[in-house]
Amino acid sequence: MSKYSEQCKRDAVALYENNDDLSLNAASAELDINRDSLHSWAKKHDTEKACAY
Repeated sequence: MSKYSEQCKRDAVALYENNDDLSLNAASAELDINRDSLHSWAKKHDTEKACAY
């Protein structure tokens, strides 16, 4: 079972993607989330968004 809920992952990705001046490193540090985890969630989110159309 994941340490983070799906809602937490979506919220973290939204924070990162909706703030142009916030880098991946800065977002992960601000949220106290591993950078690679946030990167993986963001990639998954982009894939799901593309498949929704």
